[in-house]
Amino acid sequence: MSDVWTRFYRTHPNAHVRHLCDVASERKARLFAVACAKRIWNRIFDERLRQGLTIAERFADGEATEAERYQAFRDVDLASREILANNRYFFSMEVYAASVVAQCLSRPVLQDEPHFAISAGMYSMYVVTEWPSVRPEQIDQEVHAHEQLLGEIFGNLQQPIRMEPEWRTANQHRVMELARSIYSERTYHYLPILADALEDVGCDQSALLEHLRAQRQHLRGCWALDAVLGWE
Repeated sequence: MSDVWTRFYRTHPNAHVRHLCDVASERKARLFAVACAKRIWNRIFDERLRQGLTIAERFADGEATEAERYQAFRDVDLASREILANNRYFFSMEVYAASVVAQCLSRPVLQDEPHFAISAGMYSMYVVTEWPSVRPEQIDQEVHAHEQLLGEIFGNLQQPIRMEPEWRTANQHRVMELARSIYSERTYHYLPILADALEDVGCDQSALLEHLRAQRQHLRGCWALDAVLGWE
């Protein structure tokens, strides 16, 4: 078992997650945590936890108030205590699932403490792999899954994308109207159409266009869609 965990800690991009969360916005960090939590949605049974995860995502985008976040955190904490009291083992999947949601609702911590996004990712990994019976191949799968989430939400911060103002305003703001609609309605299958609309108005940012057209799972917080909308 120690060899399996050594493999995980050597390969998992925890340091990269911390760096991204430090240089990017709290919104991005929270949406990464939520994305990790959604990987275990089918293991979250308590309605308070599910509601808490929904509020965490809404809070990240400014659609829920601080009071709503705090109340949801209190509700999740109470649910976690009840789950812990009803479980024979502290290290149970239900306890870890509750911990993932709690991290999604947490506030940023001090520099020398684990970042809530890292903790959410770690706890979700415990649930997915059904720790402690984790196998080496599961470690590789989870590391890859987390790298995919990082690429979807943060992109490459070393290569910032240029968005010219006229691309957003051309054709009676068609690009922005389409981008807002895709984001609010989660119709990510229309992202290739957004890429076409950007090209039509002169956008030449190949990394942006390629990501919008990529046949992959797109999520709330997608870096390319955020770039079009001008969000951090």
